[in-house]
Amino acid sequence: MKTALLASLLLVASAALRAERVLIDFGASATPTEDNATATWNNIDEKNQHRLTNLNLIDAKGGKSGLLLSVVAPFNGANSNGVKTEAAGYPASAVADSLYANVEPFGGKENVRPVLKLSGLKPGVRYVLTFFASRLGAGGDNRTTRYTLEGAETSFVELNAANNNSRSVSTPPLVSAPDGTLLIRITPGPDNNNANHFTYLGVLEIKPAP
Repeated sequence: MKTALLASLLLVASAALRAERVLIDFGASATPTEDNATATWNNIDEKNQHRLTNLNLIDAKGGKSGLLLSVVAPFNGANSNGVKTEAAGYPASAVADSLYANVEPFGGKENVRPVLKLSGLKPGVRYVLTFFASRLGAGGDNRTTRYTLEGAETSFVELNAANNNSRSVSTPPLVSAPDGTLLIRITPGPDNNNANHFTYLGVLEIKPAP
């Protein structure tokens, strides 16, 4: 029994060591982040989000990550007013735009609260998720977005996208639900004082915890 348990633990640890990070650019369809010598990217835009179910995510080295992404509840549209240079370690094409949502009526939509679903995560393996979003020209607004993670446990992190040109936010190591899924709910943080309560997501990075 002990030998079998040890073998199982070693298998999980080995899988975590082999896994590569996954990079996702959320933004305008006109400005995707292209694969380059540094990393391979997945692109989610204002168009393909509406038909996105169980997208096979490619890892940063161009291999199959084994992770799937579904947009359970979509964003309103794309924002192209982010920082125009490399930021938080991500290329300009990834950080210069984002997908946005709103609670109050805007662009013919209201009470937009996006939900993403990750599946294919290895139960028992801890993952760190990093979020980046930027909305320049936001005046004195606070446009804090809360990213709520629902896996084995529920937690959240927050990021103020207003006039952000460098800061990202990362979760502590997280474990998926027993079925290998993790839900990400995107809502305004309590400090968000924008009249429309805009929220944003520009980059999502997923990697096994060290």
